[in-house]
Parts: sequence; structure tokens; C-alpha cells
Amino acid sequence: MKTTTTTTTTLCLVLLLQLVGCETTSRPFGMRNLVTFGDSYTDESRSQYFITHGRAPPAGQVLPPSNHTFSGGFVWPRIVAQRTGARPYNYAVAGAMCSNDLVPGRTLNATGRPFPSLSGYEIDAFEADAAFFRNRQPNNTVYAIWIGTNDLGTNGFLGDSQRPGATLSSFVDCIWGAIDRLYADGGRRFVVFNQLPLELAPMYATPGTAGHGNVQFWRDTSAYNGTAYRNKLRQYTSVVNAMLDMGAPLQLRSRWPVATISLIDAHSIVADAVANPSLFLDVPANAVMPYRNCLSACVDSPAKRSSFLWYDELHPSARMQEVFAQNFIALLQNGSSMYGKTFYG
Repeated sequence: MKTTTTTTTTLCLVLLLQLVGCETTSRPFGMRNLVTFGDSYTDESRSQYFITHGRAPPAGQVLPPSNHTFSGGFVWPRIVAQRTGARPYNYAVAGAMCSNDLVPGRTLNATGRPFPSLSGYEIDAFEADAAFFRNRQPNNTVYAIWIGTNDLGTNGFLGDSQRPGATLSSFVDCIWGAIDRLYADGGRRFVVFNQLPLELAPMYATPGTAGHGNVQFWRDTSAYNGTAYRNKLRQYTSVVNAMLDMGAPLQLRSRWPVATISLIDAHSIVADAVANPSLFLDVPANAVMPYRNCLSACVDSPAKRSSFLWYDELHPSARMQEVFAQNFIALLQNGSSMYGKTFYG
């Protein structure tokens, strides 16, 4: 999964982008159901339901497709479903963290209740819905988790908002604990996305140029040493990714017999797109500034949306969501890929 700069890598990237534009109706390894958990990188419409109705969706309600997302288009689970025929069940909530026990005190304004988290809401919602699933079997259902952008960011570890004694190991343990619950619920096929190089997101890389002090997602950039915090964030994501990479096969053997766990190297996907934007994005490729810039008022660029790596200062664009989706499909089809690998229990 480690990125190289060889000619072979370049050719693979070109082939990858050609595949991104292709449709397929095959079900990778018999995947009939795709169950996803996470934050705004995965959320399709669940957070909007909370905002509109002031409560969570009732058990059994399948939310409709939406391209009004934090990436400005369809998110990767919907694209995977469209290209494979799998039925998507998306429990991700924008702003979610893995556990409110790690970063306490967060409230969702729409409900006045604790902010929905992976362990405190999303898996609970899935379990409440389980009776409504059609043909959910261990071998035909894939469970994917992508969490950490908020946990490691300004409202989490980067902002020193974690509870006393909480560490990056505590965060990774929370992910393993989520898989414990899904395994107990009958899950046997798991996929985990690792952390993006968040220090490259405009919010952190160029504060003050992609938003008015970036206060949309960062409370007060003037209170921080930008260089020091980028370095700190780089360390956080690197350590967590190493823990995921080394821990997945060990946890699989000790906790989840007869299961599989795949890791998608989203970090390297985005790092490669920053290093070689023309291989991932339309002309004129832009891996630095976001499509939507909110200095005084939000303004969308006149350039093609598909030419941007970032939709806004924190969220990958819809084009990158396509890249994530295609890599997800390739990994399930082949068991390993340029940006992923699978461990078998």
C-alpha cells in the first residue's frame, strides 16, 4: 500500500482513472448489502434528516439517495451501490466521532442531545434496523467504517478536547470495538478506511485563504501556530494509520474468527492526488484550493467541479468520492489493490 513514484505507479494511476468512469453491474464477491458508518466523508442524508426533523430517522426507514452532501455530489457508498447493484445502508452522520466517551460534551443543536457517534448512535441505529434487512447474510454483506477526521481534528485531539487519559490508542480501540459489535451482529466482512493526510486539506494547509479564518470548521486559527498544528496532525494521522495497519491482522486472529478485514489506504490516495493531480482530476487540475471558498460569502469556482480535489476546506470533492468508490470496488473484487489489502481470519 505504500506509494511509489515509479513509471509503473503512474501507469496504474492512469488505469485507475479510466476505471473510475466505468459502470459495472457485477457484485464483488457476492456483495448484496453495503452497510456504512462514519462522518461527513460518508454521510449521504442522515445528518440532514436530524436537522430537518429534530430527531433520528425511525427504525426501518431507508433514506433516499442524495447528492446534496459535504462533497458536493454523491458519496462513495452510493457510487459503489450504483456500480455493483448492492443495496446501501448508510448510517454515517456528518460531524460524528467514534465515541462521545473519548471527546465528551458535544451536543447536536438540532436535537439538544449528545452528538451522534459511531459507537453511541450509528451502530445502535443499524441494530434497530437489522430486522428490516432483506437477505442479510454473513457472506453477502460488507460493513465499512471511515471515522477519524473529527476525532483527530480541532474539536478532538488536535484541540486537546479529549477526556483525560484518552490517547490515540483509545481511538483505534474504539474502531476495533465497533467491529466487535458488528461481528456479534453477524458481520464477517469488514472494511476500514485509514486517515487522510489532513494537514494537506486547505483548512490546515492554507488557513485564512479558503475560508474566513476557516472558522466554519476551525474555531479560531489566530489562537494556533499553524505549522506546529500541521506537524501535530501529520503525526496523529501517521500513528493512527500505523496502528490500523499493524493491528488489523492481530485483532482479526484474536477477536473475529472466520472473518475478513480490508484496509483502504485513503491517505495514499489523497497524497498521490496532491502530488499528481492531473492523474486524478480534470483539467485544470487543482489540488490546493477548494471548489467552494467561503471568505465573506461562499463562492463556487467557475472552473469545472471535477477539476478540484477539495470541495471545500475540509471535504474531498465528488470526483475524489468516485476514486474512493472505485478503489473500494477493486479491493473487494481482487482482495488487494494498489491502495488496499485484505486479511483473512
